Amino acid sequence: MTAKILIVDDEPSNLDTMEAFLVGEGYELHFAANGLVALEKARNVRPDLILLDVMMPELDGFAVTRRIRQDPAVRSMPIILVTALEDSQSRLEGLQAGADDFLTKPCRREEIRARVRTVVQLNRFRTIAEQRERFGRLFDLSPDGIVLVDHDGTIIASNIQASTYRLGGTLFENLQPEAAATLRGMLVGGCMIHQTDAQEVTLETTKGSRVMHVRASAVPEGDDCLVLLVFDDITAEVQAREALEEMNAELEEQVRAR
Repeated sequence: MTAKILIVDDEPSNLDTMEAFLVGEGYELHFAANGLVALEKARNVRPDLILLDVMMPELDGFAVTRRIRQDPAVRSMPIILVTALEDSQSRLEGLQAGADDFLTKPCRREEIRARVRTVVQLNRFRTIAEQRERFGRLFDLSPDGIVLVDHDGTIIASNIQASTYRLGGTLFENLQPEAAATLRGMLVGGCMIHQTDAQEVTLETTKGSRVMHVRASAVPEGDDCLVLLVFDDITAEVQAREALEEMNAELEEQVRAR
């Protein structure tokens, strides 16, 4: 995915210089000529990095940084302040406002490229880590049992709900032959067609024998194929269906008897 860079400066020549330094580096470049436009573009574009000039009329770089840090939608965006100010007080004000780094004018091409590359990569790593953390929370809070296995059925990961299933190190160890055959077929199907139709299987759990609706989806992992199995407990529905069928059969028998 192409990284997006928002460059903010009230001097057109400075915007042109930054563009010349970064063009051809594989970034998607966006520009703003003042602080208010920068705030609007930060919300709309969601850049991976903001290169922000400090000395601008009306709304300077410090004020823009403070406003971004106060906005939950964009507060985590990395900001590099670009400034001709070299005194420690100005840098302290930038840090207090929430800046991540500084570039001093006049900027050198290689320094800008190296600094931007580093910050963009770090931001990507942080974003991936946050997404994994959010997924981990959802993974464990899901009311469905979720099991990640390789193509041989070895269990790679499972959530809290799935820990109530009496599974071994592999998916098939403690299953009845019919259930094992169904799940083996779903693993093959998941890798071949990426997602299979739901199937019913019976599992032994800490709550006794349960009927599960199972869906399989492929999770590409390099040259290998992992499969995510989602188990939805439909025991109550099956019992209600069987009770209704039994009741209908009794009613039909009573009608015939009459």
